[in-house]
Amino acid sequence: LEIARAHLASSIGLTSPQYNITMVIANLQGAAGIRVSDVAMRLHVSTAFVTSEAGKLEQMGLVKKRPNPSDGRGVLLRLTAKGEATVRQVSPLRQRMNDRLFASMSEKSFRNLAGTLSQLLDDFSDTIRMLEHGIVDGQRSA
Repeated sequence: LEIARAHLASSIGLTSPQYNITMVIANLQGAAGIRVSDVAMRLHVSTAFVTSEAGKLEQMGLVKKRPNPSDGRGVLLRLTAKGEATVRQVSPLRQRMNDRLFASMSEKSFRNLAGTLSQLLDDFSDTIRMLEHGIVDGQRSA
């Protein structure tokens, strides 16, 4: 999947992380935009990483950052017209690639797999946070 994602990213002049961030923004930005922290949580990376990469995407004219009106410290991300055009440009290739990658799966099997993987990633992230805070088996280690 990483090789496929890298191919998609390079086809539109982005790195894999920039592609991932762009796609999360495209799918979840809504009318107001999406918080940096929500992008980070979705991708299981740090907010500092998303902030840095979003800055590069902003310099490329693909993303617009604006203050979050409900959180003075937060930032909302939204695709620009150029960013939306870039997502549309890669969509046919992404669709063909996904169709090929998951050709042997039914829609139901694919949805089950996606749900299971999402749960595992959440569990992995929770475990890493616990380890970073020295918590093992629900208790702080010595």
